[in-house]
Amino acid sequence: MIYVLDTHVLIWYFIGSKRLKRKLKEKIEEVRNAGGRLLVPTIVLAEALAIAEKGKVKFDFQDM
Repeated sequence: MIYVLDTHVLIWYFIGSKRLKRKLKEKIEEVRNAGGRLLVPTIVLAEALAIAEKGKVKFDFQDM
């Protein structure tokens, strides 16, 4: 199965935010561990980069 991540979910997951629901975090980890697919649209990457550049969150794209 393929899951599409939005900007908030992507950032919240990688910074370990409490805003990300536990059930969703578990699903993302399940998919990653099972070799499933997480799709990140280009616009989501652009939005995440813009948010990081503004200094609103510390987000390292190397983590992805």
